[in-house]
Amino acid sequence: MTLPRHIYFLAPEDPHPRGGINVIFDFVELLNAHGRSASVHFQSSDFFYRFHDGGVRTTYSLYRDSEYGVLSHLRTRMEVWRRKDPISRRAGCNELLIPGDQDIIVVPEYWYLETKPWIAGFRHVILGQDVVGMIRGVFQPISNGMELPDTCLGFITTSKAGSEAVSAFYNGANYHVPLFINDQTFAFQAEKSRTICFLPRKRKADATFMASLIRNRPELASYTVKPIANVTSRELRKIMAESLFFLSFSSNEGFGLPPAEAMAMGCITIGYRGVGGNEYFTRDVGFPIPEDDFVAFYRTIIEVVEEYEVNSTRLECMRQTASKSILSTYTKNRTTKALLGAFDRLFLR
Repeated sequence: MTLPRHIYFLAPEDPHPRGGINVIFDFVELLNAHGRSASVHFQSSDFFYRFHDGGVRTTYSLYRDSEYGVLSHLRTRMEVWRRKDPISRRAGCNELLIPGDQDIIVVPEYWYLETKPWIAGFRHVILGQDVVGMIRGVFQPISNGMELPDTCLGFITTSKAGSEAVSAFYNGANYHVPLFINDQTFAFQAEKSRTICFLPRKRKADATFMASLIRNRPELASYTVKPIANVTSRELRKIMAESLFFLSFSSNEGFGLPPAEAMAMGCITIGYRGVGGNEYFTRDVGFPIPEDDFVAFYRTIIEVVEEYEVNSTRLECMRQTASKSILSTYTKNRTTKALLGAFDRLFLR
């Protein structure tokens, strides 16, 4: 049944690819596909986020201080980001839509403190994808005296780590909506090239140094080291599909999608779990490295690549097991059921 009320997922106007923003787009796409009215909500009519596949509904409101009370420096910061990438501007691409009293606004946890002056007047829920973001954006301000308004309906969390953090610091509603890995786009790839890929967004200095070390290691001369940076979802999948190894530089993640996506694609995954990855990144499916142990990380890369070159049987089995584990656990059906159930309950409150 189509609900007459609307769900606004607030999103920053960031011209760079962000896993958390992609998740917001995924959620909006799922809600609309199942009869709920939802959109990704920006602050201007012409911002276009080009790093997600599909025609997801996007809207905007003019958040003027005099009208809604949003902090002026927030808009200024978003405008600075947008100017760095003119391609992110597309005239009139977002529909003007003003939230009503019966609608629900979903705000990212790290943005809560800044947007609270505006959203406090509307029914809203906090989207917790990042544990550190929740602590800094919500729980630390609460400890310093900030009160959650009656219009705050609780949290939606996307990982075990996030759900546990909310349970530790908050006594209200906590709706757990697990993420999914699309098995149509992140399918196991049997054929691989001698490519080692990684995302340098987290621990960038460490990632750059590690790439340099690998490139200069004689035993790895036949391997190509490829960073995945500022690419579309399609380009990311292409690189992961061809890469035999994926290096994880996860840090303070709520979940950590890239290592899970790499495993789904059949990449032998080595690196940090970043806390959030603990729920899926085990020794049965990859090579987790103790946090910040750079030397162990480097040595493990050398050992695993050498093993593959000598006898790949065990590692071929591992990458197949990893892909099956990820794709059978993090399914779209599981996410859809939890997402619809969460908002059906939220609209009853």
